[in-house]
Amino acid sequence: MGPKHGPARGAAVFGSAISKNAKHFNHKGLRFESLRSWSHDHGLSQGTRRSGQVLGSLLIAVAGLAPSSSAAGASTSSPPYVRFGTTLTDTTLGTGTEIDTVDMLSSSLGYGVASPSNAHRGWFYLVLTRDEGHSWHVRAALPLPSFVGTYGVDAEPKISFVTPQIGYASERDGPLYVTDDAGASWAKMSIPGVRPTYVTFGGVISVVSDVCRSAVPAFGPLLCPSDLTRYRVGATTPLGTAHIPALGPAGKWRAATALTGLTPQSVVVVEGGEEGKRSSLLATTNGGVTWTLLSDPCEDLNVDQLLSANPHRWLLYCFLDGGMSQGTSELWDSTSNGSAWAPLARDGESGSDVGHIGDVANTIETDASGSILLGAMGGAAGGLEDSVDGGATWNRVPIQTNIYGGSLEYLSTFGRSGAIFGIQTGPQFLTLNGTTWRELPSLPAGLYHGLSICTTRRGTQVGLNPTVTGIPASTIDFPIVFTNRGNSACYLNGFPIVQPVAGAQRRALGQPAYAEQVGTRGGFVILRPHGGTASVVFERESARGYPKSYCVPRFMGGITIRFARPSTFFIAIPRGEVCSGVSTVNAGGVAPGLISWL
Repeated sequence: MGPKHGPARGAAVFGSAISKNAKHFNHKGLRFESLRSWSHDHGLSQGTRRSGQVLGSLLIAVAGLAPSSSAAGASTSSPPYVRFGTTLTDTTLGTGTEIDTVDMLSSSLGYGVASPSNAHRGWFYLVLTRDEGHSWHVRAALPLPSFVGTYGVDAEPKISFVTPQIGYASERDGPLYVTDDAGASWAKMSIPGVRPTYVTFGGVISVVSDVCRSAVPAFGPLLCPSDLTRYRVGATTPLGTAHIPALGPAGKWRAATALTGLTPQSVVVVEGGEEGKRSSLLATTNGGVTWTLLSDPCEDLNVDQLLSANPHRWLLYCFLDGGMSQGTSELWDSTSNGSAWAPLARDGESGSDVGHIGDVANTIETDASGSILLGAMGGAAGGLEDSVDGGATWNRVPIQTNIYGGSLEYLSTFGRSGAIFGIQTGPQFLTLNGTTWRELPSLPAGLYHGLSICTTRRGTQVGLNPTVTGIPASTIDFPIVFTNRGNSACYLNGFPIVQPVAGAQRRALGQPAYAEQVGTRGGFVILRPHGGTASVVFERESARGYPKSYCVPRFMGGITIRFARPSTFFIAIPRGEVCSGVSTVNAGGVAPGLISWL
């Protein structure tokens, strides 16, 4: 079985080390409940839903119609049934169904994890795509713990498929599950410790786990020793287990993380990782029988990733968080199997910028050739960057991600230069050549209480209410009213993507509107037939108060309002200027009736 290039983790939460020859999953630092293994073949009926892109509060607001009982409440003992092959919508698994992470094997097959974001009990489901992420279909429920409400980072799921049939699923503390039938059934692997991290190479998966002799501390088992356990890919029982010794400057901080696999017998791990303290890089070439201490240039920074797509040139990424996922970020390379390192790029809050890698936590991936590096950027702004010179120089990829800053991100490469970059609660982006990106369609709108989402085609009209508020020279609020003139009820919900546009072609101007959370706006609103209404407030700030160094004023002529597809509207707005470089517009969530202020 040959090596496979693997997926990346959400950059704001996890480190990872993924190369052409290895997969790495670092789940340390998160807490969740474990669950015994199981087998589920399918998966749930259509339930409740969220908005087109950004989750709002889940209050059900009715405009002139009493709703039927909700189907959102899920069983607490087993996941609701969803027929295998069901097209994934934003209500399939419950309110606010979204894709949490993806693992692309090729342009014709990729897997993902999907879950709801509602106030009820939710479950994780395996989903798959055969068209590069343009559509997704339910495969089966995953054997991972259920959750109530938004699951949060303490239950961040991870999947890794090494073949179309064999894959792995886990969360932070474990257990680790394996499937050999494309996710229809799962078995729990026999692992000696907790918080497994793993890499695969040549038909062997190497798992590092922390073997604590007493209760695992709440802040993590950093004082627990670790074992290396090796398995045939797809197997649940090990080939053997070896102890990872305490070597080097990590001292008493013993917990180890798998970084990369170089051969079926050769693995590199990092020991330690206490914030601001030295780590130890260890390598074995004989399945853990003996270990060698490698040079670690990261000093007081945490070692996050080791990439070995090119076995003759390693890339080591390290980061020290100074708060809000911002701090010191460094990238090193070695052509001597880790015995010596040379600096490639560095950035820090102090302004010591070399190569523009950014002072945020990155998750770095390489394409199959190793010539293009991609970095999912953490921090408040988020985003994506790339390097085409081996990591020495980095550039921001010009995609719209600013309004999702702080959300978890995921990145998975496939083929020669393909990749999908996604933002939880936000969009996904696709590249087939490593440099040119386009936004993928969002999940389509599903049914809510048996109703379809409101669209122009079904009779919903959009208009500007004359009750405009604000100060013309500063900030103006425009109430946008949706009226259902059709013969059947429909719904709107959430925080739509509101984009200023100009010209007959309605070309986008600047950034989309920032989503403002106001009270309970953003819940479901059912518009009764023949006159039911709902509204969204659009707010425009004066562009004249911003420095021209990053704000070039441009006149807008209207806005497009995009809920979950196919619900998209356009309305003309009184002429005014917006910044083309930064967002000077805001929008609220949908509300019943008329709302005139933000």
